[in-house]
Amino acid sequence: RLAHMSFGKSLYIPLTSRSNCYTLPETRGPGFKLPRSVVASLVRVRDYEIRNDQIIHGGLLANDGISPGKEGGKDDDHTVLNQTISNSQQDQEEKIALPKYKYSRVPSWPLFNHDEQLYPTAEMILSEVQNYVQGSDPPKSIVFAGEGEPTLRLQTLMKLSENIKYRMIKSLDDCDCSIRIVTNGIVLANLNHGSRRGILEQLKSKGVDGLSIALMTSCPREYIDLMQPNVCSVEAENLNDANSHEKLCELIQDAAQMGFHVECTGVDRSFVDKQMAEMLANELGAYSFRWRPYFP
Repeated sequence: RLAHMSFGKSLYIPLTSRSNCYTLPETRGPGFKLPRSVVASLVRVRDYEIRNDQIIHGGLLANDGISPGKEGGKDDDHTVLNQTISNSQQDQEEKIALPKYKYSRVPSWPLFNHDEQLYPTAEMILSEVQNYVQGSDPPKSIVFAGEGEPTLRLQTLMKLSENIKYRMIKSLDDCDCSIRIVTNGIVLANLNHGSRRGILEQLKSKGVDGLSIALMTSCPREYIDLMQPNVCSVEAENLNDANSHEKLCELIQDAAQMGFHVECTGVDRSFVDKQMAEMLANELGAYSFRWRPYFP
């Protein structure tokens, strides 16, 4: 399986292992570990994206009838799969480091020319999500988050959010399940103002309620060191653009003004002034600031 449930009954959906800066696990430090089942889920996404590389360079599409990890319709026993386990089992589960991965860094925009036709497809993910949402113990929230940056697969993200919010959840009685994106914000931040607000409006219309944005620090220079952003895009062509932190702040402000529940996040590093970061987030309109521990 790809999706996995957290202790707080949030269903986490990883869309990609690729990122336009340090991945979220990388920012947490070399000693960061995850439950074995979560690592299996993230590695499964990597397996799919190896297939995506074949699609991009070989012209294959997801509707060719051959799925990742399969050849001639037969399962590949070497493909890592995630098992469905309860929260209590996950709490007791061994934690391991996510294996190093050399293919994680990509430009900001676009990641794929055929986003909706690549693996894991929206249809594959929706079939998993439906089992969770319509089960006996449905999630309290849906979170698009994983090793990589979910907004690099923007069209798939929107399709998933719309189907989950307005089809799956709407069909259930007394189910108020919010949808949130955990993002570094770089894809949206480095669009011009009109394009950025246009995509935010689309996300809102597709059912996204909240954004957790990695502000990290109040210092632009520290931000570059902490995140190493690759802001190459249609509208921003410079790598590690010195204005990337300023643009990220504009995104946070726009999202808050448009009614998203915005949470800023950071990693608790000794050299980061947390009070200044929290003050900046508050000034930009963020609802809260979440600090994640660093693991040296």
